Amino acid sequence: MMWTDEGFCCPVRHSYLLLGMEDGRILFMDPVVKGQKYMEFKASKDPIEDMKHDPSHDSLITLCSLKELMQIQIWSLPDLALMHEVYCSPDLAHYARINMTFLTGHKSGCVNDYNLTPAEDLGMYKAKAVPEFAEVVDIYKRPEHNEAIIALDACQTMKIFCSCSDEGAVKIWDEFRVLLTEITLDSSLSAACFLNDCGDMVVGFKKHMFYIDHTKVCPSLTPPETEPDTFDQESFVYEDPAVMYEGAMGNPDPITLANYLVPYELEFSKDFLEGKLQLDPMKAKKEEESEEESEFSMAPTEIYFSPPDTPKPLSTLDLTLGSDVSKYDLVKHMEKTIQILIERGKKKKHRRRKRTIVVSDEETGQGGGEKGDNSY
Repeated sequence: MMWTDEGFCCPVRHSYLLLGMEDGRILFMDPVVKGQKYMEFKASKDPIEDMKHDPSHDSLITLCSLKELMQIQIWSLPDLALMHEVYCSPDLAHYARINMTFLTGHKSGCVNDYNLTPAEDLGMYKAKAVPEFAEVVDIYKRPEHNEAIIALDACQTMKIFCSCSDEGAVKIWDEFRVLLTEITLDSSLSAACFLNDCGDMVVGFKKHMFYIDHTKVCPSLTPPETEPDTFDQESFVYEDPAVMYEGAMGNPDPITLANYLVPYELEFSKDFLEGKLQLDPMKAKKEEESEEESEFSMAPTEIYFSPPDTPKPLSTLDLTLGSDVSKYDLVKHMEKTIQILIERGKKKKHRRRKRTIVVSDEETGQGGGEKGDNSY
């Protein structure tokens, strides 16, 4: 909800494209309509360097570049109230959050943790006090990694962080930044992240992607119990017809691109840009049928240039009745409405019969009429 030129309103959108500007503004843009701006939000007086939507904590994280420090602000959604602030070294590379613990990874190899506290709202007319560089950055701290941090991620359910650096070291931390596991690879390590809620990981290593099971990532922790995976929405696994049909020559269900790739009937503008991904064909079919059944013209009669006394659709009149109206009252109301329509029709028919045409004698060749007396 926001104030616009027309008043307090809410746009019909489920997703927005956010643009961070050099003057500290954040523009809420339409992801489909080019140039359509719904709101601009002044987050800082300094340039917005990065933004991240954190759905786990229902918040928006913004990164601002100050003169000597980096400022991380955490805003609540959807009211965009400032909840937490973190100041850190300007060589920040990556960051992640679990509950009230915020972790930052730096190019120096340091992994710093912060305990999030509520931010103070000083109002619009008071300048915000920025801490000094020496108060925030400990230049004598021993780094956790020997080289720059290239990835930092968090697993919310297991409450663990992972950090990896250029020398090929992957370290697993708990939410209190206690080192749990250390995995040593080589310098070809390029990326790492958690794959699921169980703590399984995927790493970019030797120009390939590798899977690391959670039993290797953190053996001391037990992953939460999850339901068995269902493969109803996955692509069909191709097998040799001679094996599937025991040597039969014909294949009753040939493989095509359409039935192999699932999902394949998706509308890009609706399903992706609006954030609505419907993979259940039966549910989508029922929704389409319900929409077809309820369709009726709600356009005003002025659009069709009908006479002012033309009645509106009966279904529209029915919608004005209250929920306490019984079936008997509804039938009675319908009969009364139909009777009014019949009487109006009779009156119109009667008026048509009373119309007479008078033509002047000059036009008919007979005298006695006034000139130009042509009227209905």
